[in-house]
Amino acid sequence: MVDTCTIVRLTPGAMNTTTGAITTTSTTLYSGKCRLRGSTAAGVSVRESDAGEAEQTANRYALLLPYGSDTTIAVGDVATIGTRTFTVVGRIKATTTTAASLMVEEAPEP
Repeated sequence: MVDTCTIVRLTPGAMNTTTGAITTTSTTLYSGKCRLRGSTAAGVSVRESDAGEAEQTANRYALLLPYGSDTTIAVGDVATIGTRTFTVVGRIKATTTTAASLMVEEAPEP
């Protein structure tokens, strides 16, 4: 695994009654080696959805971590690799796995 990633869980905090801003805290769940596999190699597809009248596409990838390092990672957690940000949308399970596999989705660029 040649990439390095950080996976965090975002937790909304209290609202500031003066500004109306909600503070969000992040807890680091994993930081270390990883590998991002493209959607074709992972057998994962591009998801299309509609937001209002605009069609949105989101690319899904397989994010591989060292085996056993994903025990606390859940759907909704956020992974960062370099300047790219992904949301965990599921787990990829297999019978003969040598790495922990997470299905992640990259937000479309505006």
